Amino acid sequence: TVPTLMLNQTLVNTGFAIETVTYQITPHANNCDGIVYNYVVTVFPVPDVYFLPPATAICSQQSTSEQILSHVTGTTFTWIAIPSSINLSGFADGSGNLISQTITNSGNTIETVTYHVMPTANSCTGIPSDVIVTVNPTPLVTTSPMNQTICAGFTTSISLNSTVVGTTFAWTVTSSSPNITGFSAGSGNTIIQTLGNSGFTIETVTYHITPTANGCSGPFSDFVVTVEPTPDLSNT
Repeated sequence: TVPTLMLNQTLVNTGFAIETVTYQITPHANNCDGIVYNYVVTVFPVPDVYFLPPATAICSQQSTSEQILSHVTGTTFTWIAIPSSINLSGFADGSGNLISQTITNSGNTIETVTYHVMPTANSCTGIPSDVIVTVNPTPLVTTSPMNQTICAGFTTSISLNSTVVGTTFAWTVTSSSPNITGFSAGSGNTIIQTLGNSGFTIETVTYHITPTANGCSGPFSDFVVTVEPTPDLSNT
């Protein structure tokens, strides 16, 4: 013990529970000791913050579901939201234990929203932490040509493209009548199929094409192939 008129110490609580330091103070005057007095200092922990899941990826127009947690009981949270570009909308600053926001990515590239979360407990502010939500764009189908007309027995050549890099394509198909043959469902970047028309009228084959990129499906698009019949000849 050191004689003093002031307690001036910096106390650190490295755990997550409320702790105390008890000072046993003995007054002294004229070579006489007084009654020992206990002075208790409560030391609150610094609140931490962590997330479940630690990071997440969603498709455009889907909702986030980020739980915000702390090892310190009673911690509250506030956040600011920082987008990676002006293509993002639907995010907002807020507070609470759950970040649930429907975010739209109107662009063609992968974007992110960074939530900068600040924890507070027992009037003590902890160290902020970031959680990043990746927002994948919605892929769209573009075809070349837009539609196609072929003669019966000829082969389609439909190139499938998207402005979103890495998009893959799958399609189902319907025909205008049983006279059409040679079509089938499939996947890939090109539709190459030899179509037959056994009738005498113009028929169509409609390909319903669905794009997918980064685990996100875009709206389907229809591509129509017109199949001209083979003219016949008869004599009277």
